[in-house]
Amino acid sequence: MEKIIVRVPATSGNVGNGYSSIGLALHMYYTVIVEEETEKWRVNHAFGDSVPHDDKNLVVQTILKVNPKIMPHQLTVMSDVPLEKGLGSSTTAIAAGIKIANKLENMNLSVNDQINIGSRMEGHPDNIASAILGDITISHYEDGKTDVVKAHMPDEMQALVFIRNEKITQKKGMERFPKEIKFAQEVQTSSASNVFVAALMQKDWDKAAHMVEADSLIRTGQGNDFKDFKVIQQTAHELGIYGTYISGVGSSIITLGDYDHLTTLQSKIESNDQLDGKCRLIDLDRDGATIRGED
Repeated sequence: MEKIIVRVPATSGNVGNGYSSIGLALHMYYTVIVEEETEKWRVNHAFGDSVPHDDKNLVVQTILKVNPKIMPHQLTVMSDVPLEKGLGSSTTAIAAGIKIANKLENMNLSVNDQINIGSRMEGHPDNIASAILGDITISHYEDGKTDVVKAHMPDEMQALVFIRNEKITQKKGMERFPKEIKFAQEVQTSSASNVFVAALMQKDWDKAAHMVEADSLIRTGQGNDFKDFKVIQQTAHELGIYGTYISGVGSSIITLGDYDHLTTLQSKIESNDQLDGKCRLIDLDRDGATIRGED
């Protein structure tokens, strides 16, 4: 059979105050090559022994959840999306699995169908929507169904991603969030998210960038221990840059801006020995997941 190649962008969830609803696609990719049928599933990759090479691999598990009748194949995975760093590494595998199942069995799943499947698997829609659609997406998930709008970030926009060396698992990250929130705080958080989206739609990035940084449930959950964020945000402000937020549950910190401003910020961050991590300046992905041969 002809090889199938699927490519899925990394994603950043919880953009600004859009907790579990606003996601951003990044120009880093998880690529899967689907090769010949085999007796058992085989997944070739360079992630190490902690990631399964057989039918326990998340890509294969997703394929079989979408369609359990699909015969085993050999898969080869190549990725520059770091694992467990708040950049949607598990989402890329899920999105790839959905795309592969749809292609192998000619299931004719619509884009909305694919996003609904991924949202049900993840329990939230922000990462999967941006992985499949690209750019920035605003989603609402309820009763297994997702309503999603794809918007457009400014053409010159890039992301400076500070990837922390500290490993923060999903469970560990979620433990930092408050179990309950006050009504007034919920109003403040949701209104900031609303203004961010409205400003984005009106192409008013200056206002949108400030709303990204409005007091957030995520930063409240991190408490005073999240010093890296404060240092990076303060450094950005000294350069006149707004739009810094915590991606996912805290393993990465992202600042949005244009190339010239972000390269200056990157230089400042890399020369600061208080910060334990590394920087990557990344374009945004505008197209989302692609698969060879798909319309």
